[in-house]
Order: sequence, then C-alpha cells, then structure tokens
Amino acid sequence: MQLKDQDCRVFYEKLTFIYLSMPNFNKREEELETLLDKWLFVFKQLPMPQARPARLQERVFDRLFQVAEVARYSREEQEAYVQSRKYY
Repeated sequence: MQLKDQDCRVFYEKLTFIYLSMPNFNKREEELETLLDKWLFVFKQLPMPQARPARLQERVFDRLFQVAEVARYSREEQEAYVQSRKYY
C-alpha cells in the first residue's frame, strides 16, 4: 500500500506499507525455500521454545537465536549475563 492523494496518485514513492497476516503463514520447516519464508517462519515460531530448526542454521539467524535464548533466561540469569557482558 502506498500513500496516495485524493485523485489516487502516489505522492511519495519511497514509502510503502506491507501488511502480513501471520496466521495465514502455514508452511512447515521442510517447506521453507526462500529467505522470506524462513524469516516468516521464525517470527511465527519464535515465541514457542524449541531447538533451532535445521533449516535456520544460516549465519543470518545467529544473532536472533542468541537474543531469543537470553530472553528466556530467568531474572537472575539475565542479571548475571548482563554483568558478564559488562566485564567482557
């Protein structure tokens, strides 16, 4: 979707809105083909704790899974992690 004036002419080419309806994304891990498929799969599955899927072993996902792992820490573990990062 783009921003348009009253005459339905696009007046700002550099801004486009894309809406994703995540409940409609139903691909399973073995069906993932493109990088977009993999990102959508991650966004839909990330709240559910599980091991890192085999199809998502690419380098682009490394930092994401590190952050997700820290987010699952208990309060005490998070504080210890922050302290260790400060020391490092």
